[in-house]
Amino acid sequence: MDRPPSVIHGNDADVLTVLFALHAPPQPRILDVTYGRGVMWKRMPVQPWRNDIAPTLEADSHHDFRYLPADWAGRFDVVVFDPPHITEVGQNARLAKANPYGLHDQHGQPVRMVDIAPLFQAFLAEAKRVLAPGGLVFAKLKDGVHRSRFRWLSHDFKVAAEQVGFTCCAPLLKVDPHAGRIVGANWATVDHPRTQHTWWMVLHNGVHCVARRNRHNGRVHV
Repeated sequence: MDRPPSVIHGNDADVLTVLFALHAPPQPRILDVTYGRGVMWKRMPVQPWRNDIAPTLEADSHHDFRYLPADWAGRFDVVVFDPPHITEVGQNARLAKANPYGLHDQHGQPVRMVDIAPLFQAFLAEAKRVLAPGGLVFAKLKDGVHRSRFRWLSHDFKVAAEQVGFTCCAPLLKVDPHAGRIVGANWATVDHPRTQHTWWMVLHNGVHCVARRNRHNGRVHV
């Protein structure tokens, strides 16, 4: 394909296909620190080391993405970060019961965060440590309204990344026509538009952001 567009109409696998073709080396060593059920990897020709904090999910390891094993230093070429973006949900919701970030207060109760921005810097420090020089972070961030205020998680992530020492590369915007279809009594009042887009941010573990040399006749092979 010609130079990829900045907006991808499709799903996460469609975006990752472009990102790996544009940025990653051949046969990259990949770590997905928030693997979950691995839905976005089912259509991918490359597969990651599967990590998730939830011990009930099928994964290769179960570590908090803020505290990865010491012997993983410099092991990976790409770290993928796609955390749950809904932090405060109803008591009967699946994420409320799952406590996806494994955070608890001094009384052992799950911590309900307004947004996940406070976790970014600790994750990024660990990502930088486990990446090889020139390695990459592909991170999905979802901006949106919560508690009647717009949360700029993509901006917070970029600021944290630069503080840790990453170089931010050009992101992709994913527009999923199937997103934002939440229905129910809680959504009867319209206060803001439904969000159908998410950012896929690209970070480079170095001082320059340079796409890999996978070029032929001016084309990127995807």
